[in-house]
Amino acid sequence: GAIPDDLLMNVSVLDLRNNRLSGNIPEFIDTKSIGILLLRGNNLTGRIPHQLCGLSNIHLLDLAKNRLNGSIPSCLSNTSLGLGKEDAFYSFDLASEETSYNFELGYVVEQDSTFTKTVGRNFKSLLVLDPFIWGILGIP
Repeated sequence: GAIPDDLLMNVSVLDLRNNRLSGNIPEFIDTKSIGILLLRGNNLTGRIPHQLCGLSNIHLLDLAKNRLNGSIPSCLSNTSLGLGKEDAFYSFDLASEETSYNFELGYVVEQDSTFTKTVGRNFKSLLVLDPFIWGILGIP
């Protein structure tokens, strides 16, 4: 089923990995408290909503292993998701029917506008990690 809208109120960690959820990713309007959003391994479809860029407290965003399509929103390259932090780490697993990409980036991305032009292709998964969260999740 879909993610219910009332589930999203006053949440700081939302872990819905591997739950066979379907439909579009909710727009997360007025949900600025989310720090960790894990939606990996579902059957979510459609595009990543631009409202995710307004989640000013987010440190970990995992949308991998879904059936997403469209381009990565250009707003995901701004500092609201930590891009430009020297200690930030980003791993993207992008795939389309024609090609697939798997690469890791450090702070070299910063505010380079060519980033979104380079990866703004169709994709099926997206993972953004901030090492601040690694200790919480037990990531070495």
